[in-house]
Amino acid sequence: MRPTPDLLRAHFETIESLETLLEEDPSQREQVTEHLDRLDQVTRSFIEPYRRAIAEGNGRRALLPLLTEGSDSPPSAHSYDHLDSFLAELLPFDDPGDPVALSPDMVFYQPTPARHAFAFLHAAQLTANDTLIDIGSGLGHVPLLAAITSDASCMGIEQDMGLVRSATSCAEALHLSRIAFHTEDARDADFSRGTVFYLYSPFTGAMLDQVIERLRLEAAQRPFRIGTLGPCTNVFARQPWLHAASVDEHRPTLFYT
Repeated sequence: MRPTPDLLRAHFETIESLETLLEEDPSQREQVTEHLDRLDQVTRSFIEPYRRAIAEGNGRRALLPLLTEGSDSPPSAHSYDHLDSFLAELLPFDDPGDPVALSPDMVFYQPTPARHAFAFLHAAQLTANDTLIDIGSGLGHVPLLAAITSDASCMGIEQDMGLVRSATSCAEALHLSRIAFHTEDARDADFSRGTVFYLYSPFTGAMLDQVIERLRLEAAQRPFRIGTLGPCTNVFARQPWLHAASVDEHRPTLFYT
């Protein structure tokens, strides 16, 4: 049985509180660890129905309440919350190994906070006619969630081969189709199939400018949408060939060509 969003929040917030207590007061280790072990069993019991629903092609129905919750969630001083704890249990990632050395203008990888990933997907309203391309996809949270909750084709572009291997393995474990991850430099990748692009500020400076120019050239051929989060949002907002209903780097912003 899958828990309601409120129960899911309470479950993972309780775990976080107990883990904090364990750090602050080691004298209660035995009692707290016992509670955490019981909660871990509960976590496994409700994660399995979600995974089964995804494997059977019913992921959108299973995750729809969370998709809606993410779209309604206000920005927070804390980057990650109970939805990220849920995804950490739901998505079976292999260890990607040590990160690759960053070239100039590249930004240290952090996954899109789950509430923002859900909010972006809720706003994008992907259909079977869409191809989502996540530029700088990391472990692929956004393409994976898009493949779970929509009929769109999904692609992740990422330079770190370890992250690409882990994302690909996760997609295979969940029996997801219409999704692929590629080890590529975004400046050289093929954008021709994309109808929706997503960037969580994966790079800055000249590299970001070059990718934006490539997108501008694509926009001369066809219309598409670009979702952004973080500091890169303000750079996209200055492009005269893009427009958005509102711009906020702390929330997903959807630009139209």
